[in-house]
Amino acid sequence: MCAQLTLPVPARFHDFEKDLPSLEGKIVCVTGCTTGTGFIAARTAAKKGAHVVMLNRQSARAEAAEKSLLEVAP
Repeated sequence: MCAQLTLPVPARFHDFEKDLPSLEGKIVCVTGCTTGTGFIAARTAAKKGAHVVMLNRQSARAEAAEKSLLEVAP
């Protein structure tokens, strides 16, 4: 079982997320989305309605990131 991944979110991020238009119907491919900028980009795209393709090596961190994203945007 993988631990849930939680990262601190910088204050400026909320403005970016709020101002980003809907991504519904879009496919977004993100590399390196287990932590950091890649994770934030994948999570934001998922929240905005995009179908997110996570391009990571198979690992416990990748599984944790996927689980975390599915909780935000199933």
